[in-house]
Order: sequence, then structure tokens, then C-alpha cells
Amino acid sequence: MFSYLLIVILMYETGYRDIKEKRLIGVLPKRATFIFITSIVVVIAIFFLFNMVDIKEPVGFFKQVAVTSVLASLGAGTADLLGKH
Repeated sequence: MFSYLLIVILMYETGYRDIKEKRLIGVLPKRATFIFITSIVVVIAIFFLFNMVDIKEPVGFFKQVAVTSVLASLGAGTADLLGKH
């Protein structure tokens, strides 16, 4: 939730660029939601690729994904903002 909130603030509240806001299910910003989901999928894929997943301890894996998703989401959101210029 924290990383999703950060990406929404980065994309819509910083004022770096005007973004036409489209909503998913009437509430969630579509662009930020897809960037967030993509970053979570990539983080999980990287953990599996480098064999860093411990199936016996799912809470630890969740913590790893949660911490890494903050940086991944901010990086993806920044790249999205800068990519159009």
C-alpha cells in the first residue's frame, strides 16, 4: 500500500507533467495501477530468477517483495514521467 501511495503522489501530485487521469473501477488511477502491478510482477520474477524465494517462509518473501516494491515503483514511475520528454 505504501509503494502504491508513493507512486500516485509521484505521478499526480508533483506537478512535473500534466497527466490525463483515467480511472479504473471508478477509483484507482489507471496509469499508476498498471505501473505498480508491472513493478510487482518484475520484482517477483527477479526473485525467482535469482533463486531468492524460500517457499518455507512466505512471510519473509512477502517482506522482501514489499521493501523492494517501494524502490521499483518509484523507479518505474519516474521513468514513465521522464520517458515522454
